Amino acid sequence: MSRVFESSYKLLFGFSAKKLSIASLVITVVISYLRGSLIYFGELAFATGTLYFFRTPFLSLKKIIYISSITVGFVAAFETVLLRPPFTFFLAIPVVTSLILATIDPKSKSWIIPFILSSLIYYKISMEAMITSLLLAIGIPILRFAFSKISYGIDPFNLFSAFLFSVFGEGEQFEEELKKIGEEKEVDIHLFKLHGEKSRAVAVVSNVHPGPFKGVSGAKLIDFINSEVGKKGYKLLFMHGVGSHENDPASSEDVKKIAEIIGSKLEDGGSLWRSANPCIPGQGIKGDVMVTSLPLDPGPNIHIVSKVKSSMDDIPSSFARMIKENDILVDAQNRFDGDVQWSEEDLKDLISLIDNIKKEKCEDYYIGIGNVSMGDADKTRSEFGQLGISSLVISCSNKKTALLIFDSNNIKVGIRERLVEKLKEKGYDTVEIISTDNHRETGVGRGFGYRVAGERVPFEVIEKKALQAISMAESDMEKKRVEYLKLRVKAKFLGEKGFKLLTSIAMKRSYFASAIFAYIIIAMFLTTLV
Repeated sequence: MSRVFESSYKLLFGFSAKKLSIASLVITVVISYLRGSLIYFGELAFATGTLYFFRTPFLSLKKIIYISSITVGFVAAFETVLLRPPFTFFLAIPVVTSLILATIDPKSKSWIIPFILSSLIYYKISMEAMITSLLLAIGIPILRFAFSKISYGIDPFNLFSAFLFSVFGEGEQFEEELKKIGEEKEVDIHLFKLHGEKSRAVAVVSNVHPGPFKGVSGAKLIDFINSEVGKKGYKLLFMHGVGSHENDPASSEDVKKIAEIIGSKLEDGGSLWRSANPCIPGQGIKGDVMVTSLPLDPGPNIHIVSKVKSSMDDIPSSFARMIKENDILVDAQNRFDGDVQWSEEDLKDLISLIDNIKKEKCEDYYIGIGNVSMGDADKTRSEFGQLGISSLVISCSNKKTALLIFDSNNIKVGIRERLVEKLKEKGYDTVEIISTDNHRETGVGRGFGYRVAGERVPFEVIEKKALQAISMAESDMEKKRVEYLKLRVKAKFLGEKGFKLLTSIAMKRSYFASAIFAYIIIAMFLTTLV
């Protein structure tokens, strides 16, 4: 399984636009000086002015200058290398500006304006070139029609526009696209209510995926749930269960509905209240799979699944169907290191580890909960969400277990290993560090589209905060009552068909890029024939 979103994002935004635009601007100035022409500055004004007139929240003046500089620099270099006079390939500029306008606002006809303006410029120069400029406008609807055909009827211009809006906090457009291809289904959520004299908390293991990216539906899931449980006086420990983007809610309304259901269930008493007396937590490794078992109740056991060598991301839903009903899988999401790989061998090792973990009943079972904010360390909240770093400490039969939960989308390699070593030095027998898989800021980081925990926040800061969370949990240690509830929430989700559809479209990105590049090149050379 490859990281389709991350690789697509890297292809689109992985380079530094600022550096590229500066280099392009330098090239334009140098060529203008050597050729003794100011035409390229006029072309810069044409592109910048046209885009600025139709600017949007994400098409700021800075980005407009980047686009204009790169486009004109490319044209100037092309004309110089091919020994063509300035203005020869001018038509590439209205083509690029039209493509940008068609992308940021597909429902508008603003994309035709650059062609009209360029035809007016050509009016005094060449009637044939003027007509050619107008005819090239047909290329935009032709491209959209062709792209829709190879994208199973979905317009990639609409999708990309909706994605851009979501990055800037306006996710309604993308949610509308998700609603069109989504499906009604039921997804499991597991609740462990922890009640004590010192504190009370709810551990949520959610098979609802907190994605797809910033501003859109499930990316708000953890914040919404935190708000609902906070109203009832509970602290939240959030863990992602199984599944991937097929379990993304289709809309914010669905997310709100799910969060409200969880909040309402915290008030239910039911018949499952009991004093916690589970088994001793255990940990095992086989092949590339590591399992940490945290029994919180005589009912289902929580099995946190990590990878030893490969990247850890999203346990396939098919794996969960092979696990016994009284076992709950948690996606550790704690190793960001290349492509995600899940094999049949991994499934066999996972089943074997779960079946063979010792189930020894423990005595004097104590639980402690802690939480520290990362707001002061990560002021932009690009790596950590509202929950910061949460901790769960368990002591039973003189054995100590520590679980740290980073409210983030994965963890930089090395951080988990160093924290595990540090906590074992402090006397903990079993230690695991995981992330919530929070997609709250996914879509804003340069490179792969998001920043994992520890990418910019220094390890020393994370270590200090993590140890504070552990210390808080140790102070909170007491015999807490535990209640387990399994919810099956019905809502509209992206679904497996919808996920495969979007994945297929993303994998065709090279076809889209090639067609657009060919369109630009055709526009450049058509003017040399008239």
